[in-house]
Amino acid sequence: MAETPLFSVGSLTRAIKQQVEDEFSPIRVRGEISNFRAAASGHYYFSLKDSEAQIRAVMFRGDNVGLRFQPADGIEVEALGTVSLYPERGDLQIIVRNLIPSGVGALMQAFEKLKRQLASEGLFDDDHKQELPEFPTTIAVVTSPRGAALKDFIHVLSSRWPAATIVLVPVSVQGKEAAPRIAKALDRISRWGGADVVLLGRGGGSLEDLWAFNEEVVARAIYDCETPIISAVGHESDFTIADFVADARGATPSAAAALAVPDRRELVLSFGQTENALGRAFRRDLDRRKDQVLGLSRTYGLRRPGDFLEKESQRLDFLADQLRKTGDITLRGKVTELSTLGKRLERVHPAAQLARSRDRLSLIPATLGRALENKLSLEHSRLRERKRTLQSLDPSQVLARGYSMTLHGEKVITSGDQLNPGDEIAIQFHKHRASAKVSEVHEKSLHPSEEDEA
Repeated sequence: MAETPLFSVGSLTRAIKQQVEDEFSPIRVRGEISNFRAAASGHYYFSLKDSEAQIRAVMFRGDNVGLRFQPADGIEVEALGTVSLYPERGDLQIIVRNLIPSGVGALMQAFEKLKRQLASEGLFDDDHKQELPEFPTTIAVVTSPRGAALKDFIHVLSSRWPAATIVLVPVSVQGKEAAPRIAKALDRISRWGGADVVLLGRGGGSLEDLWAFNEEVVARAIYDCETPIISAVGHESDFTIADFVADARGATPSAAAALAVPDRRELVLSFGQTENALGRAFRRDLDRRKDQVLGLSRTYGLRRPGDFLEKESQRLDFLADQLRKTGDITLRGKVTELSTLGKRLERVHPAAQLARSRDRLSLIPATLGRALENKLSLEHSRLRERKRTLQSLDPSQVLARGYSMTLHGEKVITSGDQLNPGDEIAIQFHKHRASAKVSEVHEKSLHPSEEDEA
């Protein structure tokens, strides 16, 4: 009896490779492209399949540069090449030398047909799409509990907006049962009403892997859901029916999570910049008003009673300093409030508190500005009143009204008892002075008595 031949693994694969290449070269194969991938080297890797089987294929860069179309999943083609064995993996594959499209694949035909139907019914219309909440507190994530997409969702949501609660709704995202389970999960979320936004998606894959998101039952469940939905199916180049119906689309699960929530770090930075801008504006306003007061104090009308105005100007400086200190204390208090608010973002809903903080901050400059304007207006009124009082007591103003002033030497005469006959006196009028000599002094009232009139 002949002995059974003994092969090493390498010699066996080489023998099979030689036999296959001799038997099936060249060869033409018709099938649908699936799992297409263009490598960085320029080579194309994909599978050819039909309803019964599939086989791996590779088309090297030197052969694919002359193609007149871009291969993609779902396209039915005729491949011309040779059958070979890849020894390192023991995989049977077709080395494709030329590729000719022979029509759109069955899946792509179904995709385009459903897309046209739903578009005609208005499921893709922008008027139906809901706005995303600005500060969501509860986010429902509909995806596989074992997929990489879930890790991306959680990582981005937790880092950007840790105050939100993440509710996982686990579903199958691939296979015959995936589409009805996804639709049922969306209906349950809509009836619950406890989520502010829904993240629906999975990682990348072939057209067949993503097909659950191209099913009509999923499209209608998305359309009927009363909670805004962000789709995140596959990679940036993957588009599904779910993407067209959803209220928003993220190119990847991470991008979709970033669309769903704000970035707390950007918010805190924005509040700090606003606070600093308010502080600078308030200090500039104080400096401007101080300059106005100093400018008024240098005018001719207010400079004449010098000592009085210097004291009043000094008092205004003191008031301005007090107001500035008060404003700085208030601003520091608001900074502390904002810091406390930032720490509470992780455990409480911040929307209402942020709005109230912005309202209070917006009122501070106006309130302090009005207080300063009222104070300055009051002080200016007092200065004008005192100026009028000083002017009424000015001797030159009295003389201007027709009165005169009598002087004996440098002494102002206020009574006839201060004069004797023969005294030389000066009479001061408003703009002139006259000299005179006293001839006699006797009592004479400015207003004659009734006896004198009699």
